[in-house]
Amino acid sequence: MTLDWSKDGTDRASWDVDQMKESETWLSEILVAVRHIADRPYQEQAWFGKSYEISSPDEVYCELLDNLNFELYLQRFRSTLTTEQAAAWLDLQIGMDQFASKYVGQMDPYIVFSDPRWIDVQATASAFLAAFDYGSTF
Repeated sequence: MTLDWSKDGTDRASWDVDQMKESETWLSEILVAVRHIADRPYQEQAWFGKSYEISSPDEVYCELLDNLNFELYLQRFRSTLTTEQAAAWLDLQIGMDQFASKYVGQMDPYIVFSDPRWIDVQATASAFLAAFDYGSTF
């Protein structure tokens, strides 16, 4: 690692390390959110009041797309991803967008849970997790 001292005296190598830590933390949070999309037993528990954890289809969407800025991560760190990871990322993004476009307003957990298209989204989320070697078998 070479040092690149900028005019303001900051250490470029230190900035790169900080950016890498940010990327790793951000990605680990994204992987947890994607697991909630892929994990049907989690949804059955959290969406239907069978667990201390409460969630919903809208919540999993908001967490990944809004709170964790799923698209922004890809824009900023795409160069750090493998071809398989980038393809899985885009597949999940497209699949979720297409699924959500069929709903107006809040998504009813019972309807979503039984929708065959949601099962496709779950499979795409599992493939995403597999591309990152993140426990994807449920």
